Amino acid sequence: MAKEMAMLHDISRCSGCRACMVACKQWHDLPADMSTPFNGQYQSHDSLTPTTLNLIKFNETTDEQGKFRWDIIKVQCMHCGDPACRNGCPENAIAKLDSGAVVINEDQCVGCGYCAKNCPFGVPKIDGITHKSKKCDLCFDRIQEGLVPSCAKTCTADAISFGTKEEMEKLAHERLEVVKQKFPNAQLYGVGDNKVGGNHMMYILTDKPETFGLPADPENRNPSICGKMLCARSASWLVSAPLPVSWAWRPLPSSARTVWTRTIIRRADYGKAQIFAAP
Repeated sequence: MAKEMAMLHDISRCSGCRACMVACKQWHDLPADMSTPFNGQYQSHDSLTPTTLNLIKFNETTDEQGKFRWDIIKVQCMHCGDPACRNGCPENAIAKLDSGAVVINEDQCVGCGYCAKNCPFGVPKIDGITHKSKKCDLCFDRIQEGLVPSCAKTCTADAISFGTKEEMEKLAHERLEVVKQKFPNAQLYGVGDNKVGGNHMMYILTDKPETFGLPADPENRNPSICGKMLCARSASWLVSAPLPVSWAWRPLPSSARTVWTRTIIRRADYGKAQIFAAP
């Protein structure tokens, strides 16, 4: 059985160089993302996208003495111990590996968007062209070969550490005592147990989680019953007993509309198939 691994981002050391973003794109063979126009700020992208799985975010803040500073955080999948994305996936396309990595099987993914809807961190993004869900996979293929994830390998500031979960938790507690000397409000995030089963992406924050756009007390959302019943497979075989069409359209999440609006949903029944064209 593979060891349970984890990544630790020490925000106090991060220089915001974005080398981790470049390394991620190189390893996953992802194209440049031009979705965010330059607006004169340091921030390169507003949020994660289907082709930007790892994002450095700059947060402008002032300390208790009124001195300006940048709080920089590496945003990516949190690789939860009890992943809400996996629990809400109607196609069983998401798996949690022994290493702790939460990985999407794109061959099984139908782009329904329920992983994005259920994730308490808002990480998965649906590719509007391929209709597949995209997110960081913790470089699970590198881990399987005994290698370090590409982002951690390329970090020049030693802000990203990677190792067994036990090692990273120990390191996090040791570093926290040092970081608190400069940042009194410093705290750990994702370390130890929490309402999402713990995380394999951990942080040493210099301030409260809300400063970095993180939920203070993340918890899993209950997987949508509608999502489990009206899974994307039903969009290819629809059955005869009709429901009002207006009812069928409204519950669908916006991220899934590109898939669902091709058909009129009548009833979630895995029995005989009857396909209806969308108006």
